[in-house]
Amino acid sequence: MAADYDVVYGGHGSGKSTHSASIIDTQRSFKLGVGSRLLMFLILRFNTINRHEQDNRRMNLRFKSTNIKNIVKDIEKVREPVLLIDDWTTFFLYTFFWSAEEIITKANEIFTAIDNNPNIKRVVFICLNHIQFLPLSLYKKKALWNKLVFKRAKTITKIEFGIPVVIKK
Repeated sequence: MAADYDVVYGGHGSGKSTHSASIIDTQRSFKLGVGSRLLMFLILRFNTINRHEQDNRRMNLRFKSTNIKNIVKDIEKVREPVLLIDDWTTFFLYTFFWSAEEIITKANEIFTAIDNNPNIKRVVFICLNHIQFLPLSLYKKKALWNKLVFKRAKTITKIEFGIPVVIKK
């Protein structure tokens, strides 16, 4: 049986992660954080990972950092019924030079790993909704990651200044 897919999206600092944590049982959930300290430093998002790790510990939410290379293996190891993937859109940074076909193939590998893991009943994808200062061809590649997961989502919630607005239920 495939897991239920939920999407929570918004801008930087909008409260996506906080809202996502409020709609799950953190004691029965696992969070895969996409990115690395080097990657966040390179894109000038200083202290992002430290802040998220502190929030996860405060909520007693088990978590692990992952990347495009390890995500499928990491999903296969999840034993909790709820999986959070934060921030799904960050995968764009790993696939900057990939074709649309390569992105679709990788996203489908991730979806298959989720659906084939009998432990996972629900997955919450945390996504970034705005793309700043990118040429159209790169914007389209970044938007493709969101389009693929939005298509599968049972619910989609947009976070505006900390306020959740349900787009699809």
